[in-house]
Amino acid sequence: MSVRAQRATRRSLHLVVASTVLAIGSAAAFGQATSLNLNFNGGGGGLFNTGFEAAYNPNSGGINLNLGGNGKLGIATLPGDTFGNYGGPNDAGGVDPDTAQNFFYSTLAVGERAVVEARVNAINLNTNFHGGGIWMGTDTDHYIRLGLIHNGTPDAVADGGPIGAEALRENEDRWRNGPGAINMGQPFPLRPGGDIEGRYDGKQAATTATVGGAANGRDITAILRLVRDRHAVAAYVSTDDGASFVRVGGATFSFNSVATDKTTLPIDNRPTAATDPNSVTKDSLTVEGDGSFKVGAYALGGGSSIAAVQFDSFTALTGTPTYTGGASGEWTADANWGAVASGNPTPVPGILAPTNIESTAVFPTSGAARTITVATPITATNVRFESAAGTTVSGPGEVRFDWFFFPTHPDYYTDGPGTVSVSAGSHTISAPTTVAHLHNFDVASGGTGKNKRPF
Repeated sequence: MSVRAQRATRRSLHLVVASTVLAIGSAAAFGQATSLNLNFNGGGGGLFNTGFEAAYNPNSGGINLNLGGNGKLGIATLPGDTFGNYGGPNDAGGVDPDTAQNFFYSTLAVGERAVVEARVNAINLNTNFHGGGIWMGTDTDHYIRLGLIHNGTPDAVADGGPIGAEALRENEDRWRNGPGAINMGQPFPLRPGGDIEGRYDGKQAATTATVGGAANGRDITAILRLVRDRHAVAAYVSTDDGASFVRVGGATFSFNSVATDKTTLPIDNRPTAATDPNSVTKDSLTVEGDGSFKVGAYALGGGSSIAAVQFDSFTALTGTPTYTGGASGEWTADANWGAVASGNPTPVPGILAPTNIESTAVFPTSGAARTITVATPITATNVRFESAAGTTVSGPGEVRFDWFFFPTHPDYYTDGPGTVSVSAGSHTISAPTTVAHLHNFDVASGGTGKNKRPF
């Protein structure tokens, strides 16, 4: 039997589930956990010896590497950008008109989560939209980027600019050619629609002179971080050397519809999908090449006075967030989680605690019962209990089970309802709990398969 909760509920929930037969296992990760760790000392191989595999519009005259032995990759803000022009396999002549230079990247396994982080120093940001930082996606028309940027528009200045952090998501599958129409299979020409979404935070630049060491306030040093869960991404920036991070767009904001490949993109997986003509699942017609998942670094902007963005380090990791803490641990502690992937069962540190919408949390087999404390509110989409010894998830913080659901936007990506699953043992969630909508609860029992029940 399959039943789905179709309305939001909020309550202090004490839920005990039991399974004596292992009838379902945890969902396999999409690939081996893959990491990238670049220090830019000139010995990294790859394109221009940076360690990155390639770049869109590479220009060796716009970079410097390990200059004076400084262990940094410097990328000039050469003219060009990545958004505003339609391009892809169906574009006239198959030519992508995006002009951003030295948009570096390496490919990674997709994984249920990907974390990209870099320590960045932006120097002499003096012209509107000078900037640079990190990105992830499939190409220059399907990505999310997070950078330090000069933005002198009135709205940005009012938010603390002109120097600040900008996160921007582009997905060309969301270009429209008419009111309510989606691009999938539609005739050309197209026009912009909901393909681009951005958030700006200038408050991080309030102490630029101290953080960046520049009296003119146009230089800034920060740690940039992107965290992707399925097709959702949260962007973070730290200007105190990692002591604290601010989430760009708000404390719980995540971008949706971030492309990770080109095949079978889930688009509005509503319960009425079988009969609703606006609910479709199709391959992307606009993702370029093989649609591999990429992570990388960039700088762009042009102007009369070229600025530079220097990278001290660049790291990336993909996999499934799996609990590695002890018998008593805190859910939100990053050190209690590691990345696990098919074929590589040893958890790799650095995947961070799964606390965002669309995130997955796995509590693996353990020799003893565990108590996991939720000190502050979190959001999760998929939770897997795999230990016969049992796990208790307790408050005082709230656990919100939620996923991106777009009943009025059939061209938005969605991965479908989240699932809380049990493959062995008895488990308790005693923390206050909110279930948003269409969430499944799967319990293996009696060796007969799944029983799905809503919270």
